[in-house]
Amino acid sequence: MQEIENVEFGGLIGNRSLHAITTSEFVNALSKCGWREAHNGHILQKLRKRGLVWRINTLNDFARALRNGYTIPARDGAKARVCGGGSCWVIFREAERAFITIRHPRDESV
Repeated sequence: MQEIENVEFGGLIGNRSLHAITTSEFVNALSKCGWREAHNGHILQKLRKRGLVWRINTLNDFARALRNGYTIPARDGAKARVCGGGSCWVIFREAERAFITIRHPRDESV
């Protein structure tokens, strides 16, 4: 089982801009890493919107942020991977290997 800090995107997709990949490509890339997204494109939409602020412009940047982060408990049994020096949290369920959302730590929603 691949841990969240070991997520790695193989091939050319890892270096493509998040604005240049489709939702299907994103979901497939996550699947190849052994993960899935709980809300079909939600993470990608958030990354496109706020990724520049978090210094996440590509899937490899996303993987690097996960690798360099640390995990804390979140609501309802989920976990949060604190990335970018605390500037963003990636909310996930480890047992389900599912990303739920990515957000600023001050955002109230999981």
